[in-house]
Amino acid sequence: MYGRPVDRRLRPDSTRRTIYDYVDRANIADVLVNFDFATPDMVTGLRHVTTVPQQALFLMNSPLVIELARRLVAMPDFVDSVDDAGRLNFLYERIFQRPPSAEETELGLEFVNQTPFHEDVSELPNNDAGSQFQRKNGVGGDLGQRGNGKRIGGKRRAPLTSWEEYAQALLQSNETSFVN
Repeated sequence: MYGRPVDRRLRPDSTRRTIYDYVDRANIADVLVNFDFATPDMVTGLRHVTTVPQQALFLMNSPLVIELARRLVAMPDFVDSVDDAGRLNFLYERIFQRPPSAEETELGLEFVNQTPFHEDVSELPNNDAGSQFQRKNGVGGDLGQRGNGKRIGGKRRAPLTSWEEYAQALLQSNETSFVN
């Protein structure tokens, strides 16, 4: 509690509650504008609740959501799972606090087992047996990555693995979710 405000543009990984965010009245952060932040120059007794496609698109491309998806897939419990069904179960338990349904399991496994774009393991760095397994399964490696990455804030973001993309999609679903 208390303390100085945090400027999320300078420290996007801050764990402080949003009530402590720094607000520059002349330059309101994009995340606040996209999610109907009340105008700081006016008294706002009641705010309208809206959900529009632009909010979903903003979240989909948000470095915060992408980093969260990467962190989920890098967790030891996920990496140490013996099979894809175990990994899928881990994501659902972690994101939704429930196991996936049979249909969700089938669709999820179908998604992550699609043929990846980068199939030549010999071109990938750290070409040892363990790395090959991880890359082949889209865990902690390059195989299973899609596309060439995106440019965010002048920096090139590495492409996501199929598991990272799936975790990102689950984080953006309309189902109420909290990640511990």
